[in-house]
Amino acid sequence: MTIIFAGAAGLLGLATAIGHSLLSERLILRPLEQDSHVRQLLRRSTRRVMRLVFHLPSAAWAVLGVAVVAARLSGGNGLLSLVAALLFAISGIGNLTALRRLHFGGLMLVAAAGLTAADWAVHR
Repeated sequence: MTIIFAGAAGLLGLATAIGHSLLSERLILRPLEQDSHVRQLLRRSTRRVMRLVFHLPSAAWAVLGVAVVAARLSGGNGLLSLVAALLFAISGIGNLTALRRLHFGGLMLVAAAGLTAADWAVHR
């Protein structure tokens, strides 16, 4: 039981990161780049920055997921767990609030926050 909560939080963080990057590329970024009207408005450097901004949260969620598991395997780090839970929660709630509807990615992030907090509570 010592790794279950952390492992599940880590998997959710990684899965959300991968899904967010793959789907945002396919459904948002590539179509924007192919739209001739948008393409004329956005310089190449602007498109690169937009892509970076889209993928930055994915990188953060992946790193947090791995960090939660690594911290648990090395005996736990309460501060890291609390920060990870907070960032997962802010991301998930922000996602759900911005979209004003249930969204699978937002729910996964809220679940990752809950699992990380549960791991912290069990092992503090």
